[in-house]
Amino acid sequence: MAIPTLRKLRQGTGRPVLLGMVIAVAAAMSYGSSQVIARQLVTESVAPLVVSFLSMAFGVGFFAVQGTQGFRKDRGAPRRAFAFMALAGAAGSAASATTVIALSYAPVATVSPVVGASPLISVLLAHRFLQRLERVTPRLWIGVAMVVAGITLITASNA
Repeated sequence: MAIPTLRKLRQGTGRPVLLGMVIAVAAAMSYGSSQVIARQLVTESVAPLVVSFLSMAFGVGFFAVQGTQGFRKDRGAPRRAFAFMALAGAAGSAASATTVIALSYAPVATVSPVVGASPLISVLLAHRFLQRLERVTPRLWIGVAMVVAGITLITASNA
């Protein structure tokens, strides 16, 4: 039942924003569980960079089939697009590595909310660089302030 619904949403006959939100919840669940798994591994004496590297390697293997299917079509993209893909990959790799390193020093309950502040950085960067594509409204800034307040409360209570 869920697969036809997702297929319908992806084809544009449904609500693409709803599909994006469903996928975002799946991403949050995946990322949150990966942090708990990583914390378990680094407390069992596995080096943080080994955990980060191997988890990313398995991720590459897992998504290689999907990614290569669209590569023929996209290999004609401008070089600038490939440079941005490389930059995004480097940023994602750095995020994964630094998160696992942080988990080797602090509990998940402290690290996760701080890492969860990444949308704040995204909003700031979108406001600065994507003004033609995305509008950052006052309502969104209020939400950002609430997130910062929540992260501060959680982090302070776990310190």
